[in-house]
Amino acid sequence: MDDVSGAPQRRVPLAGFWRRLAAFAVDWVILALGGYILGQLLFDQLAWLGLWDRLIGFVVATLYFGLLDSGSFGASTPGKRALGLRVVDMAGRVVPLPKSFLRAAVLVAPIMFSGTIVVMSDASYDERAASGLMGGLAIASFYVLAFNRSTRQGLHDLASGAFVVRGRASRQALSGLTLWRPHLAIAAIFVVIGVPISVAGYPVYVAFAPSSSAPATLLPTLGPPLVRAAWIRWTPVEGTPRTCTSATVSLRGTGLDDENLARNVARNLVSRVHCHVDTNLAVRLVYGFDLGFVGGRRFRDYVIDEDQFPGQP
Repeated sequence: MDDVSGAPQRRVPLAGFWRRLAAFAVDWVILALGGYILGQLLFDQLAWLGLWDRLIGFVVATLYFGLLDSGSFGASTPGKRALGLRVVDMAGRVVPLPKSFLRAAVLVAPIMFSGTIVVMSDASYDERAASGLMGGLAIASFYVLAFNRSTRQGLHDLASGAFVVRGRASRQALSGLTLWRPHLAIAAIFVVIGVPISVAGYPVYVAFAPSSSAPATLLPTLGPPLVRAAWIRWTPVEGTPRTCTSATVSLRGTGLDDENLARNVARNLVSRVHCHVDTNLAVRLVYGFDLGFVGGRRFRDYVIDEDQFPGQP
């Protein structure tokens, strides 16, 4: 798609989409490595936070981009510095801290808060709508950054009046740039349709969070067990009842060594979806954290015999 704009034909040192994406990837890896170290040191504490761990991730990532992209810290994150990029305003000057934090928050929030409601069928309509709104905003942000060729700004840049340039840029060079307005209309459509799609039970989200998973050796010691989410898998066979194959129970706090908890939740799931247990059912109890840019899980597996599920279809 080509822009229709009044932008001058002289060469302006705006950073292209792929260069910016590469810089973002470098910064995200730095955040992920820092989060992994933090997660190993404070695994149980982060796991006990529940969905509040995403809020911590949002604060950390906003501080990272907000501080380092501001004029007070050189106008470049390590990723941008590696690619020769810097953040400036319309006059070609570095961006002050307040605008830099606004820019960072608009960039980070859709990534952090889309997909927080993992099990959409068990979420309330308000939770689904909020998740879909953030997911639609994340997709809209990606669209604008990829296809806005006249100013090369993403939604976070537009919100703060910032540009990402290679080297330096002058007021004269940047002042002639104009955005093709239909881009904003298309972005708004992505945001609007994300809500009903998510409410209908289809998750809309963008995620860039690597996650480690390992068997639990040392059990968590914080608080009583609380089931955060649970889901079950089955094999549909035409003409016969559905056969349940495995279940996963996400916990907050202790409880990984509680076979009774695994059995009771599994019974509830089997009853709810009306499926049949053939011989036994594998149940995995899981707890962990997700900061939005990195996550970690620990688990313990159980096998529940068929005779533990009374009244099967």
